[in-house]
Amino acid sequence: MNGCRNLTSDEVRKVINSFSGRYENRNRLLFVLGISTGFRISELLSIKVSDVWDGDRVLGSVRVQAKNTKTKEGREMRLNSSAKKAIQQWIDDPARPESEYLFSSRKGGAISRQQAHDVLKQAFEGLDGTLATHTMRKTFATRLMDHPDIDIHKVSRYLGHKNVEVTERYLGIETSKDAEYMESIAVEF
Repeated sequence: MNGCRNLTSDEVRKVINSFSGRYENRNRLLFVLGISTGFRISELLSIKVSDVWDGDRVLGSVRVQAKNTKTKEGREMRLNSSAKKAIQQWIDDPARPESEYLFSSRKGGAISRQQAHDVLKQAFEGLDGTLATHTMRKTFATRLMDHPDIDIHKVSRYLGHKNVEVTERYLGIETSKDAEYMESIAVEF
């Protein structure tokens, strides 16, 4: 969703601390995994417990099957310590319903896209701008771009985009201004 904006670091902390209630750990996991992997909401909701948990511990990465992505080969992302901690908290939570899906509902299946949207809408309360489920993906991409060792090509690959131009449009990077920028750093001789 092009209209959604990313969150600042302060906003991320605020959202992480906003979750409460019976499904606090599940809802926090949805947000933390979303901003840690850049998966689309449909990809997140397709994740099964066995995709992140081997029965004894949290796995080092999570793979979303191709049938649940816009790519032909699926996508795999390493799990950072925050994502692993959030997964562990949800796995250990006595409120977690028995389900093959990580983001399980009381009925045992995966929560719906609408439920995910409602959870995040409540968590984003008090923040300005257009925020929705896609905000997690935008936040992930923007945070990657801020890292000095990550270039647009890597971000494009992590997002599962077909090419860099899609990523540039997605992030609002205007390549038409590159000539102006390049000229501004020219050295006179």
